[in-house]
Amino acid sequence: MSRRVVAALGAAGLLATAFLPAPGVLAAEPPATPVVVAPVREAAVGTDRSYVGSIRADRRGMAGVEIAGYVDSVDIPEGVEVGADHVLARLRTDTLVPRMAEAAAELDLRKQELAELEAGARPEEIEQAEAELISARADLDTYAWKLEATERLREQARVTEEELREARRMVETTRARIRRLEAVLALLREGPRAERKAQARARVAAQEAVVKSLEDEERRHQVMTPFPGIVLRRLVEPGTWVAPGQAVAELVDLTNLDVEVPVLEDDLASLREGMKVTVEVDALPGRLVTGTIYRLMPVVDPKARTLPVRVRLPGRDDERGRMLRPGMFCRVHIAGTTERQALVVPKDAIVLGQREPFVYVVDPESSTVRPVNVRLGVAVGDDIEVQGPLAAGMNVVIRGNERLRPGMPVRAEEAR
Repeated sequence: MSRRVVAALGAAGLLATAFLPAPGVLAAEPPATPVVVAPVREAAVGTDRSYVGSIRADRRGMAGVEIAGYVDSVDIPEGVEVGADHVLARLRTDTLVPRMAEAAAELDLRKQELAELEAGARPEEIEQAEAELISARADLDTYAWKLEATERLREQARVTEEELREARRMVETTRARIRRLEAVLALLREGPRAERKAQARARVAAQEAVVKSLEDEERRHQVMTPFPGIVLRRLVEPGTWVAPGQAVAELVDLTNLDVEVPVLEDDLASLREGMKVTVEVDALPGRLVTGTIYRLMPVVDPKARTLPVRVRLPGRDDERGRMLRPGMFCRVHIAGTTERQALVVPKDAIVLGQREPFVYVVDPESSTVRPVNVRLGVAVGDDIEVQGPLAAGMNVVIRGNERLRPGMPVRAEEAR
């Protein structure tokens, strides 16, 4: 061995010696991890029945068009959540737009005519009619005086018969003008007749119906989401021709996720709506999901002797519910009618994600934890049945177990 190698080994030995604890000094132990524990206990449980099924969305469907036409534009973002009023596609409205503008203008005209009738005559119009009536009455006084004078002159043969008739005609004509002006003034003061107003209102209502019909036709040129959800597929492109009823997009609503499982008729007596059950999802190791039976179908399958039971899973506002997806395979554990004594632990004590589920048991002497493999059974409220080398009274970790390792020291606190 060369001197250089020997020197290097000697330096490495000195460096390692520098990090060894001094004689008589013990190496520092790792600090104890704080955890919350709960005891294993015995409880009466039903016979464990495990049923398999697939998660499905409560609402899933196609959005289709109502009328035929060419697609003008699309807004179908695949994989994106859209609201209930989102317009997925629009059809061309080249011929519809001018018809709508014409109908709107006609409606505005009808409304103005009605407003004019309901407002009645303006004060200026009434004042003008009154002035004309005063002028006509003044003319009548003048023509009456002239007629009287003409009649006297006629008696004296100083005017012709024709001049007398003309004077009388002027008086009668003026009286007729006064009657006409009095009628006009009365109408102006009273306002339009109720029948004319009713006719005008009817014309407005008829035109409003025309406008609404065109607006409905325009709405049918838009394809809107039938419910809020996530777009799964885009089925049309701009410029394509679509027929009535043709789908443009597929949507799914993940607000409510369900599992439908066929339950044996022997277990129906123990089931009720609102009952909690445990759901294992293979795609989500390390997680237990609590579901709720929300519907028992009314008819038993006579061949399989089973009844479809629907289980509602946690919603998207729940941390576990956000991880669930339609199509995932799962197992639903339902308690049977026959009761028996079994060991149960809180559901939070179960650690999944390995080949088998397990719990961390706290050794009372060393205050360390050791994993114990268990087989899961039925749910009992917030607890779950476990089968394995456990005994009633053992403490298992229910909070803090996600960061534990076998043999780690812990500082246990009992659950409240």
